Amino acid sequence: MNQRFLARPLQRQPFQRQPLQRQSFQRQQQPLHQQKTISKSPGLVGNSIAEKLSNVPDFHMEITPSPGINPFSENLNSECDLFLKTYHGDYKWLPYVYRSILKFVTGFRQLILVYDQGHGLPPSPPTGIRVKMFAVNPLVALPGVSYSPSTGYFQQQAIKMMWNYFTDAAYVFMIDSDTIFTSHFHKNNIFDGDKMYQNYRDFPGGDSVIWKPSIDLMYGSNSPYDFMPRQGFAYNRISQIHFLKHVEKLVHGSPYKLIRRPDVFLPSEFNMMGAFNFMYEQSRYTFTTNPKWSLNQEWSWGGLTPEIQQKMNGILS
Repeated sequence: MNQRFLARPLQRQPFQRQPLQRQSFQRQQQPLHQQKTISKSPGLVGNSIAEKLSNVPDFHMEITPSPGINPFSENLNSECDLFLKTYHGDYKWLPYVYRSILKFVTGFRQLILVYDQGHGLPPSPPTGIRVKMFAVNPLVALPGVSYSPSTGYFQQQAIKMMWNYFTDAAYVFMIDSDTIFTSHFHKNNIFDGDKMYQNYRDFPGGDSVIWKPSIDLMYGSNSPYDFMPRQGFAYNRISQIHFLKHVEKLVHGSPYKLIRRPDVFLPSEFNMMGAFNFMYEQSRYTFTTNPKWSLNQEWSWGGLTPEIQQKMNGILS
């Protein structure tokens, strides 16, 4: 018998978007293409970028682990959580996310919901969803550095790259606020035996070129792949610890350093984590062009229009 999230009172703990046009992703039917031979060179593309980023102030000390959680512990449990970083501008999308979880999602322990301090609380999920909420302090812009359209877009990327600070789960599945589940989804859908599925595709070019430096920085050379082809991202705790240590080696600090100079480096969190895992963590991931989940993503920057509401209500009816 499938078990839904166990309901319990909300736990709120003080803890603490350049928009990318997003559209509904359709399930791709193409077969997984053969892995290309890769060379794990200690060098990396864009050493000058890494050097510039290493010299900016870190924001790391503003993020402290959730009580009782050691972010770098590799003593794993078997838990799997949903993870969502939201902000006040997206609060109106959350009721649709909650409805999709109740209707379609089973097998996960809880929802980890991270939001920005100082803009009110996110809407509470209905009974039946177990949730932990964490508020994070807003990112302060560096003097003389332009953040467009807001620092919040960059901060949310750092939070996602530090998800192991907010939960002790061995695994997480990450979505955005403008994304809903559209069919039955069990935590087993993100596993291929002992490995987790991760999305990738041949690099498409076009508008995606803005994310290329992020991919190449972690890939260590000119990557032929893109690691953000569709919504839904599964991560292993041990590989995330290894990712954070790699970031420390590159820029002498936390992922906050990767987001602090958008005039030098435009970050893409899912591409950076995906490229790192492809290069160094393939023992823990199966890279596929056809993951076993179905999600609908809109573009929250375009607004929650009546047409979108009608579409999502139809999916969730």
